[in-house]
Amino acid sequence: MTPLDPKVVARLAIQSRIVEALVVEIGDVDLDSEPTWQRAERRVIDIVEDMETRGELPRYVDQDELIKDVLNEALALGPLEDLLADERVHSIAIHAYDEIVTGDRRRTTVFSSPAAYHRCLARFTAENAVTHVIRRLGNSVLIELVTEAEPPEQPPPP
Repeated sequence: MTPLDPKVVARLAIQSRIVEALVVEIGDVDLDSEPTWQRAERRVIDIVEDMETRGELPRYVDQDELIKDVLNEALALGPLEDLLADERVHSIAIHAYDEIVTGDRRRTTVFSSPAAYHRCLARFTAENAVTHVIRRLGNSVLIELVTEAEPPEQPPPP
């Protein structure tokens, strides 16, 4: 695997620190609620501004992108959010927290060789971030299944 640019490594470390602080602070709440997102966004902005004031945030870090990525990793599907929104992306495979590959609609099919896929720059900050996304996806599938399930038949009254 190609080594990462030191700037990317530094940015991911900053993102990871903020995600950890945010997850501890928001705890076990409804991650899909608008008030949770608003509160989290305000808190992330405060943290980023504090880091900038203390000189802990390098100039090359795009603050808006950092805030978006932190919120996505803490409350949503992390780097998968942008990939899922990209209509060119046909498939996504997570090989490790720092190795995500994608296939585009023009070049990949079910029978494509691994060479048809390419590594993308998107990555999670740590293994536990991948676990978090898997749980969120699993919970959303379960909720959808339960919501769509028909109520059990009741026996007729005697």
